[in-house]
Amino acid sequence: MWVETAADFLTSPGIIVVAAAALQTIAYIFSNQLTLRLFLLLGTSLYLLYYFVAADDPLWPAIFGTACIGTTSIYGFLRTLANRSTFSISKAHLSIYETIGDIEPGAFRQLMKTAEIKTFDGPEILTELGVVPDHVFYVLEGEVDVCKNDYKFTTGPTVFIGEVSIIGGFEATATVHSRAGSKAVVWDRHRLLEAMGKNVHFRIAVESLFSKDMALKLAQSAKMR
Repeated sequence: MWVETAADFLTSPGIIVVAAAALQTIAYIFSNQLTLRLFLLLGTSLYLLYYFVAADDPLWPAIFGTACIGTTSIYGFLRTLANRSTFSISKAHLSIYETIGDIEPGAFRQLMKTAEIKTFDGPEILTELGVVPDHVFYVLEGEVDVCKNDYKFTTGPTVFIGEVSIIGGFEATATVHSRAGSKAVVWDRHRLLEAMGKNVHFRIAVESLFSKDMALKLAQSAKMR
């Protein structure tokens, strides 16, 4: 008898609800946002199917409500996908993205919105020891001259200059001058902090990027001593 009961259940619309619930439960096992949202969306789709076949007439109120939830799930999925895709990064910025470090494409695009690219004609002060800089730099081409506690050296390209002011509002730990022909991405510090204050995910991404660069500099500095 139980075999017949099980067979009836497996061929009834109720199995769709079980499958939908299973998919949405499994979704929360994943930490990956794309996978999580995909499973939630699949579960929502099965709930929609159930509301169409569960009764003689479609259950329109339930269908409408579930469709609204599904729409938000689709939006969240597509937005997450866009944030992790490099397709929308301009060709001019793609080479910068490939060298700048570990940051999601969506956060990188937002980071570049507040930036300008500058080529230096000669020596300019980028940061001054003991002074909070007004700008943050990412050296794209060429080198910059660094003077720190009477120790002089050159660094670059693919290094940040002045990022310590973003992490904690700290003063520059060295005086840095550009060289003729060097090229850098330049951010106005106040504009960048304002953008970070409006979006917590962007703030975390930028702080993580700068913190890793600072950690690398500390490791390199320790080897020089």
